[in-house]
Amino acid sequence: MQELNKKRSTILCVDDEDNILKSLKRLFEDQYNIIEAHSARESISIYQELHQQIDLILMDLIMPGEDGANCIKQIKKINSKAVCLIISGVNDLDLSIKEKPNDLIYAIVDKPWNDDELLDIVKQAVNFSKSL
Repeated sequence: MQELNKKRSTILCVDDEDNILKSLKRLFEDQYNIIEAHSARESISIYQELHQQIDLILMDLIMPGEDGANCIKQIKKINSKAVCLIISGVNDLDLSIKEKPNDLIYAIVDKPWNDDELLDIVKQAVNFSKSL
């Protein structure tokens, strides 16, 4: 595990696709500590160990094995105030979920995302996380 810069917020990025994780890391690494997980199971293990240092979880919804929704429920059992942002390529997500995220999900962003919009949403989510 890499050493985290305590002056920066930390984001746990969870996706089964390496190219997505690399894109997220490139986008955020100048401003945030980035921890990568390639599966829901790996993310839960990382979160159990480092939840006090993680400010935001960016998670793909559809992954092999356990999906993102079940993973978020498990993360919320570790820390009910965990802030989770879904990044999904699934276009037919229930619009009511997209427009009105619940206490499990801060927001949902479509793949492919707009970098500037995602940076803004992540900044808002991190600020929200720090206010809890």
